[in-house]
Amino acid sequence: MLPAGLRSDFQDFAAWRQGVHEVLDLILRSADGPVIGPLTLVEPSYLAEVIGRLTSDGHDVRHLALLAEARVIERRLRERAVVHAIQRPRGRDAIASARVQGQLGELFAAVSGETGGAV
Repeated sequence: MLPAGLRSDFQDFAAWRQGVHEVLDLILRSADGPVIGPLTLVEPSYLAEVIGRLTSDGHDVRHLALLAEARVIERRLRERAVVHAIQRPRGRDAIASARVQGQLGELFAAVSGETGGAV
């Protein structure tokens, strides 16, 4: 178990992000077909660090978003928060929750044709 001072979102650890990149890179170099890597990276710099590097390495990366109702996303974030030993999203998790809610609204609007945008 990590000391209390180090308990935070595991994605904040550069070693975790480096490890994810290395594992995906290894799998992508070895696979004969598509590889699905289910990740939730809501911090744009972390997304760029992991996925951007894979693209720079020459991999064909396609970023997909699975749509779910806002209440489902909120429940999942709350469940994730429990794993991180907090009761309510705080700090960056609260920002991520707000960002996800805003993006979900835009995606739902685009899918339903309210904005005429493409997803």
